[in-house]
Amino acid sequence: MDLATFRAATGGAEGAVPLFGPLQDAWARWGVDTPARQAAFLAQCAFETAGFTRFEEDFAWTDTAEILGCCRPALAASPFMGGASPEAKAEALAAALGGADRRQIASVLFGGRLGNASWPSDDGWRFRRRGLLPLEGRDAYALASRNIGVDLIARPELAAEPEVAAEAAAWLWAWRRLNELADSGTRADFDRIAYVLDPAGRGIEERAARWEAAKAALAVAA
Repeated sequence: MDLATFRAATGGAEGAVPLFGPLQDAWARWGVDTPARQAAFLAQCAFETAGFTRFEEDFAWTDTAEILGCCRPALAASPFMGGASPEAKAEALAAALGGADRRQIASVLFGGRLGNASWPSDDGWRFRRRGLLPLEGRDAYALASRNIGVDLIARPELAAEPEVAAEAAAWLWAWRRLNELADSGTRADFDRIAYVLDPAGRGIEERAARWEAAKAALAVAA
């Protein structure tokens, strides 16, 4: 694959260009080695990164409804504000903090989950979503560290850098056996990939549209 083809397969996204070289290397190591596999991979990554524009969660939320919509169960479980309702906790985060203390918001919402230590630890912030097929939580960072040979517990910010993001995403893709699903080329199996990556099934139609575009660029048979 040359750069022009890669650019076409990623929708011309400028944010994807630094990933071109790292992905070629990572794909070779993890068997993402056919146009069908690469088209499915790029489509899922494009959705997860908002078109290769966002490689880490910023928690720049100022609205109570936004916080509730994302994380009501996490608010209910968090020891922040004791036994207060999720609505009260979300209102406090949005109003009292004014959306400015992103570390506090992340630590409340994701503390005590996904291997993170509970609030007031800042694990929720340190191990926030990063990458192409984003890692999220201390457990995911630790597992990726063991498999790609990069200490992401000590330096979690590396997960958003092109070389590490490419390697972690290709490893995760292979580890979850998504190459096999991509090989079938069917919409049903492409949707199964989406549900493996996001059990909530966010953006199924957008993912599929990006897949069709990537397949066209890579000359994958319909």
